[in-house]
Amino acid sequence: PIGLFRLGVQGQILEANLAGAALLGMERGSLIASNFRRFVAPRSRRVFDDFCSSVIENSTKQTCEIKLIKNGGFAIHVHIDGLAIDDCLTDEKQLRIDAIDITEHKRNEEALKKLEEKSRLLIEHAPSMIYEIDFRGPKFVSVNDVMCSVMGYSREELLSMNVLDLLVGESKEIFRDRIRRHLAGEKLADSLEYAGRAK
Repeated sequence: PIGLFRLGVQGQILEANLAGAALLGMERGSLIASNFRRFVAPRSRRVFDDFCSSVIENSTKQTCEIKLIKNGGFAIHVHIDGLAIDDCLTDEKQLRIDAIDITEHKRNEEALKKLEEKSRLLIEHAPSMIYEIDFRGPKFVSVNDVMCSVMGYSREELLSMNVLDLLVGESKEIFRDRIRRHLAGEKLADSLEYAGRAK
């Protein structure tokens, strides 16, 4: 559900739908005349203030992501779209805000970042050579510390190299054939030995 709010230029809530009230953990009637800013987490207030200013100054939709503190102290992440509208009675600018709870998305995003960092550390400090290749180069996308040590190249040097530059003899054609078969969708053996050259 999308929380809808109509705010005055000072942030006072002039109107809110039921989803908006639920988003803030309040009864809809008790929200009217409250300042929306009181629900904005302290660290998000600068972002929210800049967002409101941008909405008033521009005629196009503006967006931002902030953290809100619901009634009861529970924090949520929200994505906000805002648009300036004219009050037909006072001829003053007002803000129409659409707010969507993205807390679960943020949690998943953070969990993915932690998993990626854990995987990165495991790969970097593994006792064997581990690398990732972009077959379009073919170039290395990532290499771990052991590979740098064994091959005698720095990480920066390896990432700038064509993979074929490290292979010798028949290994070059074997590797090219493996790429062709992979791109054709064939099932390949999990492991294969290549002859390569160190620095």
